[in-house]
Amino acid sequence: MDSPRFERVCRTASSEAYLVVDGEEVVARVDLHFTASVVYGVLIVERPLDSEELAELRSEIDDELVQTADVARDDFLLAVYRGEPIRQEPLSDEDDLADDSDSAR
Repeated sequence: MDSPRFERVCRTASSEAYLVVDGEEVVARVDLHFTASVVYGVLIVERPLDSEELAELRSEIDDELVQTADVARDDFLLAVYRGEPIRQEPLSDEDDLADDSDSAR
């Protein structure tokens, strides 16, 4: 992965979620949760990355997302998982309502 780009999915008062994009391909998602002194992250990669690529990606997440968040931090803890998307669009309450109206027919 040459130079990944981070596309914000959502932001709350104490968290952010980003897609990690390489060229036109989504390669991972990272969710960051900010506390008073520690930033906790969950990284879900969608393709195999070797340990060097993972270390580089963690460093880029720290430099571009964590350090620039205007939140003091003593540590950045990142859990890494490998997964594959089952559905591209997020499920929403509207999906449940559509399912309910289908079953009412």
